[in-house]
Amino acid sequence: MFNRATQAQIEYIKILCERLGYDCEDYLSEELTKQEAARIINDLKDEWEG
Repeated sequence: MFNRATQAQIEYIKILCERLGYDCEDYLSEELTKQEAARIINDLKDEWEG
């Protein structure tokens, strides 16, 4: 599917989860879309930046 999250988005989610002490598997799925990944990234970044 062309709307799947990019590898870069997935890697960024993994990095942010690691920094925050979260299990990234809670956020990732094979069906994750680019839009969902962007929302997750924004939420994790907001939490990281406080």
